[in-house]
Amino acid sequence: MLNPVVVQKQDKSICIIYPTNECTNELLLRDIKQIIGYLNHYEITKDQILKDRYFREAWEYTDKLNINISKANDIHRQRLRILRQPLLAKLDIEYMRADEIKDEGQKSVIMEKKQRLRDITNFKDSPDLEVLKTYKLNELNNI
Repeated sequence: MLNPVVVQKQDKSICIIYPTNECTNELLLRDIKQIIGYLNHYEITKDQILKDRYFREAWEYTDKLNINISKANDIHRQRLRILRQPLLAKLDIEYMRADEIKDEGQKSVIMEKKQRLRDITNFKDSPDLEVLKTYKLNELNNI
């Protein structure tokens, strides 16, 4: 069986191709070059493929597969945005109810919670990927 191939695309993303036993080098090369945005390709071994796929979208290939820290932080911010969306929607409803009864104290508490939710994605990039996986999740759940 042929080794896996990392295909580097023009947008700097990568994909990994696992050739089958029936695949020939010629067919593999033909198919790889058909990938939209193809830039380059590299043969690797299975043990070079990263085991942790949590930040798979941040993988990149230089001389080996590694994780782009900046992309991993952006991915985590996006995940936090997705998780906070229903919380913001719930607070919007609570705010409208407080507004209907003109409860300024409750409105102020809700506005503060909403601001804390908005600020949850404002953090400096973390170089520690294990910490990043759960960073701010407890804070998000405690608002």
